Amino acid sequence: DDSALFSLIQCDYGLSNRQDFFDAVISIDSYHYFGNNDTYFTQVLKPVLKKDAIVAMAFPGMKYELHQNIPEEMKTLWDDEALEMWHSIEWWIPKFEPYLKDFQIGEMECYDQAWQDWLSCDNPYAVEDRVMIATDNGRYMNLIKLSGIIK
Repeated sequence: DDSALFSLIQCDYGLSNRQDFFDAVISIDSYHYFGNNDTYFTQVLKPVLKKDAIVAMAFPGMKYELHQNIPEEMKTLWDDEALEMWHSIEWWIPKFEPYLKDFQIGEMECYDQAWQDWLSCDNPYAVEDRVMIATDNGRYMNLIKLSGIIK
């Protein structure tokens, strides 16, 4: 059925059997958990997308790569897992640009509002993030948006 909407979670639920299946992928605050490597997009996600499929993603990142020179005040606030997932726009470009037409990537303008919405809730993870965001104070972290169309 061409009008069906499928939702995927970070698992291969038979995706390898769904070549050229999806018209679009939209990922909000999730891609960085599993796609932060050189192979996920090209070997897992791209093959299941049709030619001319829309790719639209938003996820947290860094203003620049600082993994080898972590600011002293952030060392206790960023665990190894976070540092494996959060990267700069420059780091993400080669993961997508060769495979997408009309490729666009940049910082989202809603950084402050998005974080304030999150930090104002009583979710235990949000409570933990309050000190991190206050300490960062807009210096290192960002929110990244990217979009394009499969070549």
